[in-house]
Amino acid sequence: MLERVLNTFFIAFAAKFRHFPLSISVFVILALVLASSQFGCNKDKDVATAIITVNDEGGNPVGNVPVRFYVESEAIHKNAIDTTLLSNGSGEVRFTRPRECILDVFAKNTQGATTRTGETTIWMKLDETTTDTITIR
Repeated sequence: MLERVLNTFFIAFAAKFRHFPLSISVFVILALVLASSQFGCNKDKDVATAIITVNDEGGNPVGNVPVRFYVESEAIHKNAIDTTLLSNGSGEVRFTRPRECILDVFAKNTQGATTRTGETTIWMKLDETTTDTITIR
């Protein structure tokens, strides 16, 4: 909306003041571009979000489970993603990234001598929340 108002103002200004020197016109154009870039967008930084729910075989949420988000690829080494977070009391883990990515997700719960695991692959997209459930067996 602001961009449209600024464009309309510029057209009216240019038509009325054609005799202004080129340097003043360039200054006005730069000022308008700067103003539209500073005030034209009200949303926060773009992020991709994933919410993973960890359940047991009965479908009950399991808290305090380490959930690993990582990239399994020999081609990707620099700035590779490999982060482990714990699920909360509702069995959920929230993971955010500043870029789109495809990630492997692995959950491992060890209680005494029993270890249960589960995994999935997710595609995180900007400005979207990806949800998935891992059932640990």
